[in-house]
Amino acid sequence: KSLYSTNGGVTWTSGGALPAGMSGATVSVAYGFTTATSGRWVAISSTGASCYSVNGGISWVAGGALPAATYSCMTYGQGCWVALSTGDTINAYSTDGGVTWTAGTALPTSTTWVSIAYGANKFVAVSSDGAVDPAYSVDGGLNWSNTGETGYLGTGTITDVRYGQGVFVVTTSSSNNMSSSEDGINWTTRAITRASGTGALIAVNGNPNQSSIWAIIPSASTTAASSAILGSTAKARAFIVDSKLIAVRVT
Repeated sequence: KSLYSTNGGVTWTSGGALPAGMSGATVSVAYGFTTATSGRWVAISSTGASCYSVNGGISWVAGGALPAATYSCMTYGQGCWVALSTGDTINAYSTDGGVTWTAGTALPTSTTWVSIAYGANKFVAVSSDGAVDPAYSVDGGLNWSNTGETGYLGTGTITDVRYGQGVFVVTTSSSNNMSSSEDGINWTTRAITRASGTGALIAVNGNPNQSSIWAIIPSASTTAASSAILGSTAKARAFIVDSKLIAVRVT
């Protein structure tokens, strides 16, 4: 079963039935483009089935099978959909919108991979084990590494990774800390402050009134959610001609 909304979630309409192999096992859906003008939704199941929709979920077509594994998450970036399995090192990617899937090189560690995000020209995957460094791929999921990782949480139960406003943000259910990184390699621990409860389920970035903010949803049994203003730091480049400063560009 699928649902879709055309008014920002105010109302929902039943979509087309998902193909065989997806029932009761769908774990992730992501939107992307097979060409510059051809967008589609791709969904995967934990058992490695896939399907896609080119009309916003009104109908679905069965896609190709992913390499045998138990899948947990998927995202889109660099013109491809990348899916991770959990409890091993298997991953897969599709460049044709789920029609076919190719196995990527093994992830650096066999662990419970729970979430993946794309930003800053790389894919970043996180394990539920906070002691396992995130893995990253700069070539569409073909190859993975965790070389050079610094400053990561190093403890706790990780729940999710998201990208927005120039930073990756990782949340954990076991403490009121989260971790952020501009490049997915060098990480900084950030403290969450709220009235009650411990841990976060997810942090999502939005831009209401052109003002970026992260909404942090708690994992504990509490209504005390949090928010954070967190983005990439400003960077400046000086332009020198004949030993004279002629301009400074700030991004």
